[in-house]
Amino acid sequence: MHDSPHNRGSRVARNPTPVSVRVQLPLDLSELSTPEPDLAVVSGRAEDYAAAHPTSALLVVEVADSTVLQERMTKGPITRPPAWASIGW
Repeated sequence: MHDSPHNRGSRVARNPTPVSVRVQLPLDLSELSTPEPDLAVVSGRAEDYAAAHPTSALLVVEVADSTVLQERMTKGPITRPPAWASIGW
């Protein structure tokens, strides 16, 4: 399972399309879900989101210390981005 997010991250890095890295900023995924992941890689430049938040992400990372299981159960199913990684310490 580890290689799936890793490979997806590699594809993002090789993609010639502009991408932006957003840190703790909202993703408008639905009317009921606007998570603020620790890190999200989205298509386009930062300027593209001056008027509205992105509605999808190429990669989402959530860092958690004691709540990894809770993060995966609550945020993962709601957001459903192509890659969702929860990292625990």
